Amino acid sequence: MKEKILITGAGGPAGINVIKLLKDKYYIISTDINEYSEGFLLSNKYYIIPPANKKEEFIKSLENIIEKENIDFIIPTVDEEIEVLANNDIKYREKYILHPKDTVN
Repeated sequence: MKEKILITGAGGPAGINVIKLLKDKYYIISTDINEYSEGFLLSNKYYIIPPANKKEEFIKSLENIIEKENIDFIIPTVDEEIEVLANNDIKYREKYILHPKDTVN
């Protein structure tokens, strides 16, 4: 079985390009706040999640997806999401590809 990569912001340029880059080698699960996200069409599976400004709901939704899908790595591609994830206590921190908190801030 291919490793499972969760990519956030599937509708933005960064999300779409990360999905395109990794989709042949990994099983891609993507998230976005927009049900019409272009990246959903490129992913193996997708979820609609709350926006990062709803911090607790956003973090909980990612945790639920990580648990349900047995995610190996998470690549957030939206600035607001990266900031929330870097500045809060999150489960599965070791799975996130994030810069250190000081760098993000």
